[in-house]
Amino acid sequence: MVLNNQVDERTQKRAIREIEALGGKVITTPEGTHKILFPPKD
Repeated sequence: MVLNNQVDERTQKRAIREIEALGGKVITTPEGTHKILFPPKD
């Protein structure tokens, strides 16, 4: 997954933007990893 791999900050921000555009939410855990919350089913 792009968010948890060692990629540059620009790529991480883009991935987060794309996930949020699809209705998901990205949460950063206290350990520094990212968790994706998917939107509820229709």
